[in-house]
Amino acid sequence: MQQYDTNSFVASLHCIYNGRKMAVGSSDTLFSLDKNWLVLDGSPVRASGHPLRLGFEYTGRGHDRLHYHVHGLLPFAGQVGLSSHGYLGLYEVAVVSDYWKVEPLEHWSLEVGRELRCNLRDVLGHQVGIYLGAYLTVGAEYLTDFWLEVLEVGD
Repeated sequence: MQQYDTNSFVASLHCIYNGRKMAVGSSDTLFSLDKNWLVLDGSPVRASGHPLRLGFEYTGRGHDRLHYHVHGLLPFAGQVGLSSHGYLGLYEVAVVSDYWKVEPLEHWSLEVGRELRCNLRDVLGHQVGIYLGAYLTVGAEYLTDFWLEVLEVGD
């Protein structure tokens, strides 16, 4: 089994969509139903203009997958959870107990400034992708690798 650095950390999330590297943010539109979904920057539902910083709290591991509870950091607080339709969002009130599986696709070493390529999966192992050119979902029409840009490393 491969050795991985398993500290908790803070990172921004990015992916390649339509040949462009795009950051992931939180939706912030005039419509309350569209708030706090994880979406691609530059999409019509991404209007806040602030980069999303995510905290990854290490909880364990499976075969070649690391398990984390993931939460947004201010000003976008809340646990990253899954809606009943498979959308990823920040939940401030609802209790989110499921962890997320991070599947490293290259050497995994937590260093500030390093970009780590990975797949993201829900607790059941379903891969996260992009739906309608904007939303992060499981069971998406467009699967992609993600990059975590490490901003801080904890103990």
